[in-house]
Amino acid sequence: MQRTIYLDVLKILAIVAVVAIHSSAGLLYLYTSIPSLDWWTTNILHALSRWAVPVFIMASGALLLKPNAQEPASVFYKKRVARVAIPLVFWWLFYLFWVNKSNVVGMLSPSFLKHTLLYQAPQYHLYFLFIIAGLYVVTPLLRSIFSQLSPKNTIGLVALFFAPFLTWWHRDFLYVLWIPFLFYYTAPKALEYTQHLVKKTWLVATFLSASLLILLLTSYRFFTNHWSPTYFYDYTNPIVAMQAISIFLLFQKKEPYFQSLSHGTQSMLSQLAGLTFGVYLISPFVQDMVWDWFKLSESFQVSTPTLLMHIVLSVIASFLLSFMISKTPFLKKTIGY
Repeated sequence: MQRTIYLDVLKILAIVAVVAIHSSAGLLYLYTSIPSLDWWTTNILHALSRWAVPVFIMASGALLLKPNAQEPASVFYKKRVARVAIPLVFWWLFYLFWVNKSNVVGMLSPSFLKHTLLYQAPQYHLYFLFIIAGLYVVTPLLRSIFSQLSPKNTIGLVALFFAPFLTWWHRDFLYVLWIPFLFYYTAPKALEYTQHLVKKTWLVATFLSASLLILLLTSYRFFTNHWSPTYFYDYTNPIVAMQAISIFLLFQKKEPYFQSLSHGTQSMLSQLAGLTFGVYLISPFVQDMVWDWFKLSESFQVSTPTLLMHIVLSVIASFLLSFMISKTPFLKKTIGY
């Protein structure tokens, strides 16, 4: 079966964007204490990168909900439970100890463990695994439903999943985080019937317009000391949805070009894409290490060059570490291999 190369490319670009988001997240709230240029660099990076997590979800939906992806639910779960459960348990424990290493007694208290198990994972990025797990649970049902729907009804159902984007979705409970992401997961099904209606120039214009809107609206909220300044960065914000869908479609339309690449290039893209889940899981730890290394220098200060260097080093180191883990028999399952 021919591999879908544009999804590999999107995954690689998305993980770089995710690392950029995580590297610069803390700087956003320092807008009154760091140079204006450095804050604007951070803000622009974020505004241009909000599509990353939604596109990861869309890529999963495009692969798992495609028309020929039919198999019994028991087979589906058997293939994928370990791919989510093992990384979730391993990295939950890893980051529980890593983040709370200075307070081991406190982190083992029943109330703290209950909080991390139900409401807030030990490390900020682990919420993604709860989203994936929830979507995997309903995938066989979604496959069955979509196989019986007409194109018109498919588009209607996906549009219905957009409803949480129009409300203030309460997401404190980890086990319901996946619900609003149903829209991104199923969006590729609707795009199968509508993508031919949209020109590439419109997609570029939509992506840039959405990014600019996110940037300006977020900046306004920061400057006016709004209680939720990053609301327009939220993945369930309609503007972020526009940004994610436009870049997904743009790369989908470039698939003929990607298929024309040499076999070696396609193979390299496939291998890098296969490491992105591991990079996602590992990168917060790597980023902490890189920041600590930077701070060893007496002349260290947060700046645009420092931030960009941090992103580059974190991406390279995370890919290398993910690659090494993927080649280690007793560890590779911790990154979904």
